[in-house]
Amino acid sequence: MSQKHLYLPKLITGAEISEPTSDALWEDKQRRIITDIGNGIEIDESAQARGVSSIPDIYARPLTFQGALSSEKHPLRDRIVQEWKGLLSLLALHSVKPDLGKLQISPVIFNDEKFCRALVNLAPKPIELQSNGTLYSWTDILIIKFGDIPIGAFSPATMVYTSADYNRKLKDLRGFSLKDSEGYLRPPLKYEGLEYVGKWLEDFLDKFNRIAQTNDTPSQGHAYIGDINKLLADWLKEIKQELGVAQDKIIQSAKVKVAEEMPEAIRRNPPAFLSRYEIYQHILTPLVEGDVDGERNKSDYSLSMSRNKSGYLENKSGYKEVVVITPSLLSQNKTLWDGLTPRELGDDTHSLVSKFFNEESGVFINNINIKNHDSIWIRPELYFLTDTLLKNKTDDDILNTTEAFLNGDETEFILPFKKEILYFFTPEDIQEKLKPRFVKTDEKVVFSFSLPLIDGQRVEIKKTFRTAQSGLQKGEGEIIEVEVPVLEIFPDYLGDFWCQYFMLCSNIDSFKIAPLNFAENIIVSQKEQKIESNQDREKAEIIRISGYNSFPEAVSINSSNRGNNAYGLVLLSKNPDVEGKQFTNKCIVGVDLGTSNTNIYRYTNENAKRWVFSFSKYVRSILNSDPQSAGGNSNQKKEKSKREKITRAFFVPTEDQHLPIPTLLRIFKAGITKDILLDQFIYFPNEPQYPNYVFTDVKWHEDTAGMIAFIRSTIFLVIIDLLQNRVGKIEFRCTYPKSYSDDKVRAVKRAWTESLEKFVHVADEGEKNVPDGKFIWGERRRFDEYEGYYNITTKNNGKIIINTKPSFTTEGIAAGEYFSSDHINNDGTSPANKEDGALCVDVGGGTTDYSIWFNSKIRLDASVKLAGTQIANLLKNNSRVRDLLFTDDSANALNEVKEDSLLFFSRLNFVLRKEEKQIASNLSNNAGNRDIAWLRRILAIEFGALSFYAAHLCLAVDEFLESGLSKRAKENIFKLHWGGNAAKFINWIDYGRYEQDGIASKFLNGIFANTIYDKSIGARGFLPLKLGQIQSPGHKDEASGGIVVMENVPAPDGQSADSPGGLILLEDDFSSKDRLEGVILGERINIGGSKFEHYQVINKNDFFNEARSVFESTELVQLERFVHLINQVGLKTGLFPEGAQINLSLEEKLSIKQRVKNELARQAQRGPDERDVEPIIILEIKYLLDILSHKMK
Repeated sequence: MSQKHLYLPKLITGAEISEPTSDALWEDKQRRIITDIGNGIEIDESAQARGVSSIPDIYARPLTFQGALSSEKHPLRDRIVQEWKGLLSLLALHSVKPDLGKLQISPVIFNDEKFCRALVNLAPKPIELQSNGTLYSWTDILIIKFGDIPIGAFSPATMVYTSADYNRKLKDLRGFSLKDSEGYLRPPLKYEGLEYVGKWLEDFLDKFNRIAQTNDTPSQGHAYIGDINKLLADWLKEIKQELGVAQDKIIQSAKVKVAEEMPEAIRRNPPAFLSRYEIYQHILTPLVEGDVDGERNKSDYSLSMSRNKSGYLENKSGYKEVVVITPSLLSQNKTLWDGLTPRELGDDTHSLVSKFFNEESGVFINNINIKNHDSIWIRPELYFLTDTLLKNKTDDDILNTTEAFLNGDETEFILPFKKEILYFFTPEDIQEKLKPRFVKTDEKVVFSFSLPLIDGQRVEIKKTFRTAQSGLQKGEGEIIEVEVPVLEIFPDYLGDFWCQYFMLCSNIDSFKIAPLNFAENIIVSQKEQKIESNQDREKAEIIRISGYNSFPEAVSINSSNRGNNAYGLVLLSKNPDVEGKQFTNKCIVGVDLGTSNTNIYRYTNENAKRWVFSFSKYVRSILNSDPQSAGGNSNQKKEKSKREKITRAFFVPTEDQHLPIPTLLRIFKAGITKDILLDQFIYFPNEPQYPNYVFTDVKWHEDTAGMIAFIRSTIFLVIIDLLQNRVGKIEFRCTYPKSYSDDKVRAVKRAWTESLEKFVHVADEGEKNVPDGKFIWGERRRFDEYEGYYNITTKNNGKIIINTKPSFTTEGIAAGEYFSSDHINNDGTSPANKEDGALCVDVGGGTTDYSIWFNSKIRLDASVKLAGTQIANLLKNNSRVRDLLFTDDSANALNEVKEDSLLFFSRLNFVLRKEEKQIASNLSNNAGNRDIAWLRRILAIEFGALSFYAAHLCLAVDEFLESGLSKRAKENIFKLHWGGNAAKFINWIDYGRYEQDGIASKFLNGIFANTIYDKSIGARGFLPLKLGQIQSPGHKDEASGGIVVMENVPAPDGQSADSPGGLILLEDDFSSKDRLEGVILGERINIGGSKFEHYQVINKNDFFNEARSVFESTELVQLERFVHLINQVGLKTGLFPEGAQINLSLEEKLSIKQRVKNELARQAQRGPDERDVEPIIILEIKYLLDILSHKMK
């Protein structure tokens, strides 16, 4: 038995094996030794189960590998050379080809255990590979792994060698390109980065020859060096031949270079021996990216982007590269990613797509995670295109013709793009560069567009769509016919400075609409609102897009009931009429917020005119829910009515609205008025039936939230109109009734001022956020404020100037300015004579406002609550009159709400505007009807009362002016100018047609003259030379039109222009020097033991002692005088013939007296600034009208 340790598996008995010179080391070079050992190993059943092993295999493999490399006759040489080249190629390429990036180098550390000592003892002799005498030890082992697969190690004999059986695991490893069909390593082919390996090999061979041992040494290192050198040189020659590079030329590749040092993973914790082994160090020094100008693309198939918004959702910079994958592109076999080519993955490009790119997008190419480079690959027909093509279920187009330009010049279909296309291209780029187009046949539609790549080529993308009935094929999309939803944007594009746009979407159970804008800090808010009534149920979504430059680039249309599948995009252009156009001109805006109606006037270039909200210009209808084709059919009419109904109910009308408009506010949820359009907005009716969410008591409700919301909405609409027309300087002027309490006046002024101040957001440098409720964005460095004027210099459109402190005046004063203005009354005969005396009466829904002018100054400004409301009450209490005057639909609509006064008055207001001409005709046609006669008499009583009180006001002013008014009146025509929407009821007295010498004019003149010339007042009475009753040229224009033409408008703080700085003068009230102030009683009354005559003026607080009324009684002297005049003048004019005259019973008189006293007691319970004290005669006449109207129910 051998005395040396053989370190062999179990041998059979009698095995004849020569004894080695030392443990496990045979010197005999003959193959007989190996044969003897092989024959002597025992292979029993247990060995078959556990396998046969030998400790020296750690050295046998590299020695076997070296033998095959050095012997050209070795049967495995070709494969071993291939593996050797493949392993060196892997070491060269792993830093520049991400699919090879899992390479790991792990040193083997031997400790002092018996097993390790045995390995050290069994190691072959070191080899001197370097010319400096450095010996490379076999026990200094570096293992080469790919992932968790050991594929080789370093060896002094061959530099590197492959491990045994690694190919079994590598064969099944997806995406590893440097392997053959059996999984054995191989070098890259020409199109797989061969030039990279050639460049590395040139560099390594040069360094290897400079440091390698080429002299004869005892370790025979030169022999190993010679074999290695020859292998390397032959390989380099082969590479140059393959690449077509002359042998005397170097291989050029600017994309890569040899690194200056080993990878950091090795340098961070290197084994001690590595510092001595320069050859190993150079083998471990890989290729890295070359020094090129700018950041190079890693793929030849990268998309040429016009912009990059792909990271906007996560506030990232977006994808660096988007690799476009199509079979035709892969067949070109260009660089797919960082040196990797398609043929490295397979020869069949179609199978490559299904195997490696079977999703719409991904981040792995082979096993390369391109997400690490902030990149993705895409299948454009899947990533950019939807699976559906929308069209109208009728014969009409789905898209409005105005949207054709950016949408492939096509309106029959929605572009089947997903929103992702906008990550990389603007709407204009899509139209101009991608050139989308539809090709239609009887059975199908082919949609195509072309994508630009970074190398200059364009790839055409096509997708076929057909109906499900025609038989969908794999990869095709479906044409879906739909009911076209209402889709509106408001306002249309105004400029980058405008901060809020709104969208309305119907059919929300079928569609999910989303505006797309990829600018910074854009916030999208939406609210779903529902309307339910006995006849209908509708719901819609209102969307707000907020932020600087927030106009949407496109609208994404998705399914609500198909898993939110994308349907397509509508690309939006910006309004060319405003883009880049400069702001010019100035506009004064006059607003009269009335009880029933609100009117707005504009004064520009010395031209005053009533406002028109041109919704047709600044509401943008995207989809053709209102069919545009000629002719029309029942379906078209249905769609049109649907659109009109939806927009009015939830949004804004799409038709122009001529003012005045009803003072109505839409509040979706009671008490919530925070956000314009989302929560509340002005309601524009087109029929008398209002939804139950419409709020009608805007002007007088104690809670001012509704009024403030209406004011905000008004400002919003007005400024949109002006900015859309590029009016740059905006000044607001507003009116209010004299009868408002002091608290109410302050609330109105505060509402206007704060709403205007909050309209503008002044942004600090770099700030893009826009707080809620802001509509104009301005940079602080381009913003200036002076005495309430906001000066905003925009980037592209010049300067916007908004006066945030409106001027205010009473409705009566404004009406006087209206009647006297040459800008409005230009016929030469009708303007009010403010110099010699004029009286203006503005009869609104809730109040009648008086102003008396003399010496071109306002001398009295008064307001009473006898107006349209009383007339509306009369109509509410008499259904027979309603049936005679109004159409059946309108009469029915009023009958529905006859128990709700506010809603009745509001609906009546709409009916009166809509059916004005028809009402006049019905009055004439029913002239002999008893109820019409009653109505005319009641109207005569109310307007007679206003004329009666007007005379009392003139008497009081004349005394205040020391008979100045009477002197002038006796020499001139004294005119009463009637205005306000309710003043049109005067026409009804004349059967709908007012005449200067008609019944109504004569009746009102008679009442006024007999009151002002009452003999009972002695010398105070006077009779003008001539009287005139003038109807307004534009009812309801008086307050809003008058304030815009005022030359000396009151200052914003409420003081007149010549007020002494707002000083409080206790002994000398400045406001009373030129103007009569206080309550002109109109009736003889008793207060606190004192008697006051009807022509006297007292302060409203004189009725009270702190919280107690000191009013004792009214004597009804003037009321009885008024009834007498009504009867007598009415008899002469035919309005009150015998038997139709008014007679008040004692009980009725006592009731009126008590009601007056009760009302003043009720006012005493209010605070001094909240009290609303009406003239006594007006209270009496209102109670008289109540009595008369109930008599005629």
